[in-house]
Amino acid sequence: MEAITVTTTARSLQRLQCKHCGHTAEAEVTGFGEGTQSSLNAEGTALERAQADAQKDIERAIADVRCPKCQMRPEGAEARFWGPWVGMFAGGWVLGGILGAIPTVFDINMSQEDRVIAFWATFLILGVSTTLVVPLTAHSRYVMRDRRVRWL
Repeated sequence: MEAITVTTTARSLQRLQCKHCGHTAEAEVTGFGEGTQSSLNAEGTALERAQADAQKDIERAIADVRCPKCQMRPEGAEARFWGPWVGMFAGGWVLGGILGAIPTVFDINMSQEDRVIAFWATFLILGVSTTLVVPLTAHSRYVMRDRRVRWL
């Protein structure tokens, strides 16, 4: 089965009114989108999905941007950003524990010592990988949050 992936950007003028200081400003916001279509979809659906994703990205960017006057973010912006990253971080460690326990739960023909080794190896490999990848990716996205908004 063949799949086509399309990436696109969209720009939009948006008006922001800060809920903290009341400042109103216009900004040009850039959004990035990605869309995929398989051979089962109609032609052109990848581009349509990418354009819709770019528009959603614009909405997300303007919803969480800092006010140019008081430098405050809207209420809940930090939780909306960090929530999924914290979930992925915890999920990586939990998944490591679950997968590491498979030899014990399914009574695979292994010695008890091998089961302990399998548990800790799987748990630590997934946990350490998560510890390295998730914070680095989150930090790179965090510092780029406001760079897609150009105040006019």
